[in-house]
Amino acid sequence: MIYELEEKDFELVEPLLKGNARVPEANSIIKLNNPSRIFVDNVRVPQTALIWNKGLEGFLIAGDVNNSEFVPYLNQFIDEEIIPSARKAGINFFEISGLHYEWNPVLEETFKHRKLDKCTQLVYTWPASVKDIPGDYTNEGKVIKVTHDFLMNTKINNIEFLVSEVELYWGSIKTFLEKGGLCYCIIHEEEIASICYSAFVHRETQVIGVVTEEKHRGMGYAFQGAHALINECLQINNVPYWDCTEENTASKRLAEKLGFEKVSKYFCHYFFF
Repeated sequence: MIYELEEKDFELVEPLLKGNARVPEANSIIKLNNPSRIFVDNVRVPQTALIWNKGLEGFLIAGDVNNSEFVPYLNQFIDEEIIPSARKAGINFFEISGLHYEWNPVLEETFKHRKLDKCTQLVYTWPASVKDIPGDYTNEGKVIKVTHDFLMNTKINNIEFLVSEVELYWGSIKTFLEKGGLCYCIIHEEEIASICYSAFVHRETQVIGVVTEEKHRGMGYAFQGAHALINECLQINNVPYWDCTEENTASKRLAEKLGFEKVSKYFCHYFFF
């Protein structure tokens, strides 16, 4: 059977994450940084966990791939619990990725009766030998670090663009700032053109998110904001981390232009309902 874990017990899932490098998002979640839910086979000693995050709008699954108390119940749980909740939130798809490669064939077998598809995600990390990146942009954007004082005193026209994006992953700006999140925005003519922020934070790892208003794309603002955030990460001995779909050409190019190195890839499986 599948049960929901209370937030106070999220750290019980931590042993399931060991031995896998691709877990800063999951570790950030179990530290209660990000609005999330966790479902397990056993609320006292979990052997398998299904981790949902509001920002990702998807699930991570970790632990025992052969768990007879969990895997056979997944479809029923999705149909009876996940899909109704998702529809109420305006979501019409289910997306899941295994934190271990052994999950891929299990997920494909479990959901073979559905119209299951998959995409490839690319993982980039920062080369340890690189301690600074030079500026390489020519545009009219002004770089601003987002702080409590900035948010309280700004007269920017579209500040809600920044707030809503950060709160999607963190729940509140207050939590974001208190938990060590970093954010830079690019201002063009008194409005935010682009933001670069920590989507997840685990210890010294900062998982980077970048969003640019559609009318400002192609101007180099994403590079400008990411450049500022990465340099601060390096100054405080944090490690920038980048994750994007293989199909997201713009994100791949930006990561590589900034200096990230591709280290691995994994699959996200999904279906619509």
